[in-house]
Amino acid sequence: MSKKPNEQDPLRTAAVAAPKLASLAALVAVVVGAVVLVGWAFDIAVLKSILPGWISMKPNTAVCFILAGIALWLTTRQSAIRNPQSAILFFRLARFCALLVGLIGLLTLGEYVFGWNLGIDQWLIREPVGTVNTSHPGRMTAETAVDFILLSVALWLTGGSRQTRKSTRARWSIIAAVISGLLVTILALAVILSYLTLGLGEYGWFGFAIMALHTAILFAILGVAVIAINWQQQDVLQWSLSKYTTVAFACGMALLVFVGLNTSRSQFWMSETNRQIAHTERMLADTDNVLLGIIDAQVHSRDYLITGDEQHLKHYLSAKADSNTKLDELYQTEFASGEPEHQQHFTRIEAQVKAQLQWLQQIIDARQTGMNEATLSNMLNHGEDLLDNFRSTLDQAESEDRQIIEQLKRESKSVARFSYISIFMGTLAGLLIFLGVIFRLNSAMNERKRSEKALQESEARYALTIASAELATWDWNIKTGHDIFNERWAEMRGYRLEEIEPHVSSWEKGVNPDDLSAMSATLEEHFKGRTPFFKTEYRVSTKSGSIIWILDRGMVLERDADGSPLRMAGIEIDITERKNSENKLAESERHSRAVTESANDAIISADSTGKIVGWNPSAERLFGYTEAEIIGQPLTVLMPERFRNLHRAGLARVVAGGTPHVIGKTVELAGLRKDGSEFPLEFSLAQWQAAEGQFFTAIIRDITERKRAEDSLRKLSLAVEQSPNSIVITDLEANIECANAAFVKATGYSLAEAIGQNPRLLHSGKTPRATYDDLWAHLTRGELWKGEFINRRKDGSEYTESVLISPVRGDDGRVTNYLAIKEDITEHKRIESDLGVNRTELEMQNEELRRAQIALEESRDQFVDLYEFSPVGYLTLNHEEMIDKINLTATTLLGVERNKLLHHRFVPFVATEDRERWHRHFLNVLQHDGQQRCELALRRSDDSVCHAQLDCLHINAGGTSSVRVALTDITERKLGEAKQTEQIEELRRWHAATSDREGRILELKHEINELLGQTGQPPRYPSAET
Repeated sequence: MSKKPNEQDPLRTAAVAAPKLASLAALVAVVVGAVVLVGWAFDIAVLKSILPGWISMKPNTAVCFILAGIALWLTTRQSAIRNPQSAILFFRLARFCALLVGLIGLLTLGEYVFGWNLGIDQWLIREPVGTVNTSHPGRMTAETAVDFILLSVALWLTGGSRQTRKSTRARWSIIAAVISGLLVTILALAVILSYLTLGLGEYGWFGFAIMALHTAILFAILGVAVIAINWQQQDVLQWSLSKYTTVAFACGMALLVFVGLNTSRSQFWMSETNRQIAHTERMLADTDNVLLGIIDAQVHSRDYLITGDEQHLKHYLSAKADSNTKLDELYQTEFASGEPEHQQHFTRIEAQVKAQLQWLQQIIDARQTGMNEATLSNMLNHGEDLLDNFRSTLDQAESEDRQIIEQLKRESKSVARFSYISIFMGTLAGLLIFLGVIFRLNSAMNERKRSEKALQESEARYALTIASAELATWDWNIKTGHDIFNERWAEMRGYRLEEIEPHVSSWEKGVNPDDLSAMSATLEEHFKGRTPFFKTEYRVSTKSGSIIWILDRGMVLERDADGSPLRMAGIEIDITERKNSENKLAESERHSRAVTESANDAIISADSTGKIVGWNPSAERLFGYTEAEIIGQPLTVLMPERFRNLHRAGLARVVAGGTPHVIGKTVELAGLRKDGSEFPLEFSLAQWQAAEGQFFTAIIRDITERKRAEDSLRKLSLAVEQSPNSIVITDLEANIECANAAFVKATGYSLAEAIGQNPRLLHSGKTPRATYDDLWAHLTRGELWKGEFINRRKDGSEYTESVLISPVRGDDGRVTNYLAIKEDITEHKRIESDLGVNRTELEMQNEELRRAQIALEESRDQFVDLYEFSPVGYLTLNHEEMIDKINLTATTLLGVERNKLLHHRFVPFVATEDRERWHRHFLNVLQHDGQQRCELALRRSDDSVCHAQLDCLHINAGGTSSVRVALTDITERKLGEAKQTEQIEELRRWHAATSDREGRILELKHEINELLGQTGQPPRYPSAET
């Protein structure tokens, strides 16, 4: 339908409006970026983060927005500029700004991925540590960096498409720019929607901080602007989808991105919530343990107070120590959370625990000094009151913690419910949208692309398989020189694998210098791509000094953009035996040729008595006797001792007319040379008659070399027959001519069934056709081929085998047969798969071990702090009373620096009057187990005397004996006791002097008892707040 004259074309209207929209978006980006920079420069929170407490836009983010706005504005102005030189200038400036934006985003993303610190985060303005939702001060978020990279690509392609207008290149540039702008818009909208999600607004991708709200809004605006400015180029962009399909596709992408990001953020939120719940429950359990410890200590102190049994006192001390330990554990749990409420709970609990333990200790001290029943009752009642107050405090703290747990669980359920609904509904809606779009695409084209991709992957795998190692293998990083060898590679050279440095120098230094240049030339030819494979033979010196021959095959697996090789791999085969056999065979051939050319057979004649009468030069060379030396000698000198009697008997029988046994036959025997060495020979004996009588002539041939060759052939035949690998020889038509027993075992076909058949009877149909094509391409060229087949046995089972097929050439150099060596690698394939799984599990276990080590180091640091700053001094003495270890509290008590105490005797710090008692106490501790206590007067470095209570414990660990000592300063207590004793003695003397006045006596007695604490009135005790 034609349009009415007054009807405007919507596409043309959009084309006119798009540059205006892009220019406005560019202006907004530049203005907002500049305002944010002003906010950072003058520390104005509203300019940085809209509202206080909100996430701020970073200074480098603002700079990137300014650059992106400039690039977008310059791009929109290119079409309006008539001067070509100015247009090119605008184009280059726009690309330069876009490049800077992409570079900053890429470097920032690299900082997140690789843990770099390039110093670009705070190069402009420094941000204080602890800013809201900021993992690294001054650094933009990871999703912000990704958006800037995509925006930079879109701006770069948009400017380029305007310089190559109406070309295929411009069309693809615009499509890529639209896709990049669409991704920027989708990611920004997903962030904006996340701010509306309960509890998830503070989480970005994978637990990182989320980008600022105004940052996301700017990205959405710029993304739409990029799409609009590219969309308006109608003559270049031919969009195959309708606008409704395009919008649906964009909405589907936005939904799936939002669902993915929402799922990521939900997971991190749930993980943090579960951690808080578990931590709170652990605190409750630790609080209960503290209460149980206090109750246990109170029970034992009550029992001691009533019975006076020292066993109860020991139980009390143990329960008291256990309570302090549990209090320390609670301290670690409470303060590890970092929550002020938890730390306040601990402060109240700690005060109650210390008051309770202090009260219990007063009960013990009062029991040891003596008390009446009224005092005992009052003290017990007061202890019950303290315990009730402690329980009340714990109940209140537990109630508050339970409320926190319930609140977290309710929030967790709410977030989980929202996440499940958003995942289900968003995924369902996205899938429905994508299904509608997918059905409009060409399914045949997609199938063809998948097939091409699968074929490329298959060809890559087969190329790697061809170059992989069957025996000795190596994998060489050409740039770094790093070379990976297997066990067989080291074994061939007489080493263990751990003795070989994984470097190409280990390969080069073993090569014979005479072969190194030829090998290097062959390698260089392959590096230049002139040969498909690297193949050479060379000699190698082993660890023992012997020489072996190596057949080396390999190929370059990876090259850089310039074609230079990066990685190469190959195999090595020990061909020493083959080389030796070739050398021996060549020697044998030369010898046989010389014998033939010079009539080298020995011809010897003897008379009827067995005396030698004829001797040719070949016989001289064969036996070592000259003719003058041997003529007239019996034949027996030419044969070993074991044959001589048999020869004499046979000669006598034949001369007497008996039946000859060897005449007219070819017989093999052992000959004896002049030097006494034996050798195998072959002779033919003839009898002839002359006037002088009967004579015998023997044509003797040295068959030493033939015997050796026969032995080599026999060994080779046995090796082929007994080889664990299948060996098959075919004719040029690939019909099987022979095979060994391993082939029969591997395939299930007998030799009778296999001979004359083509190997295709083993085909399973699962080996790609390309493999067979590659095989015949190599064989047609007369080259070696190596690869893998998936074959089927006679019983129908399938197996994978590695195959090496080599042409066999005749003397004229023409190929006469094909030799195939095959190995069943089915189990090897399965083991490779299992090794991959085991490697992954091992990496996970290593990661768990690393985390455990970090936790252990943190616990150790906490223990050191508790040890050093404990209110009680701690030191460790060896069996010679030398100080091996001492904490800061003990050094302060003695007034001596730590380095002047360590490895010095403790005795000099004991007052002279107490040293003998200390020696007896120390020996007693060494001879008995369990904790023992004594009180001593110690002399400080300034000669002042202090009194200390020493709790000693003998430790025997690993055969080493030591004593651990806890020092408690009791100087004040001793001074108080001394003063009280003096007052009591004074009152007693006063009482004795005035005993005849009854009234005064009663009054003085009352005063004395009051001083002694025995008035019957309950004394004042410290409260829980003391």
